[in-house]
Amino acid sequence: MTDNTQGDATDANGGNPPEGKAILQALAAVGAGVGNNYCFKQLALLPASEVAVLRSALLLVLLAPGVFLSGRRQRVSLLELPIVARSLAEATATIFLLVSLAGLSVATVATFLMTIPLLATVAGAGFFEEKLGWRGGAFVALGFFGAALALGPIFESEPYYLAAAAFSAAMYTLRDVITRVWAQRGSPSHLAVGANLATLLVAAGLATTQAWHPLTIGQSGLLVIGVGLFLASNLLIIASTRNGRIAIIATTRYSAILWALAVDWIGYGLVPPTHTLIGAAIIVVAGFGLALHK
Repeated sequence: MTDNTQGDATDANGGNPPEGKAILQALAAVGAGVGNNYCFKQLALLPASEVAVLRSALLLVLLAPGVFLSGRRQRVSLLELPIVARSLAEATATIFLLVSLAGLSVATVATFLMTIPLLATVAGAGFFEEKLGWRGGAFVALGFFGAALALGPIFESEPYYLAAAAFSAAMYTLRDVITRVWAQRGSPSHLAVGANLATLLVAAGLATTQAWHPLTIGQSGLLVIGVGLFLASNLLIIASTRNGRIAIIATTRYSAILWALAVDWIGYGLVPPTHTLIGAAIIVVAGFGLALHK
């Protein structure tokens, strides 16, 4: 990770940075993220607030050593406004994601999450003056069309869970934008701790209104595996966003829809309808087209 004061990774000549490392980090984050979603969908019988509390508490325990060590070098407070804002955005996104997984397939949720790179690309052009052009705009529009086609008739069947998934995607986009603006504030572990502390506090408040359900051994195992995948995905997302331009890194997430379709088929025997396959293909084409355009 380079240390600069511009809030943007640049090479020694002031040009755009090499994206290879950041792209690999983002691709690894995609795989871990899909696995995480599968694990937590398996826990859908439990209240989302309870799952969020347990996951966040375990993550905080795992992150504590890294935060302690980095905190001795970086005097960054978790109460700084940008870190608080980022933490609240991710906490909100996480809780609504868990809610949506309870009622939607992994592929449907992934389709909504695929709008994050589209929205992030627009944000990169609008707020960071990253060049998009008419071709880039066309690829973004094509991606949104693919997402709408992939979802198809489901818009009429699960409005509550669909709204939760859409709001989660919006909050994750806001998180990425805040991370991009304040790229040099705090280590990845600091940002992850802030996000999970906020999630823990918000979810704990929500959990007081619901009965607490004891976990089985199998559910405990899924929780631990999901936490490991979530931690890996979260830290890799932060690192990739810092090391590369947001419009480039965001496009690598499009591959998640393919993995999600495979998970639904292997894990639940769900065969995607034709419109979903076509929409997914359009999303992938749009994502890679946008990357090549950049």
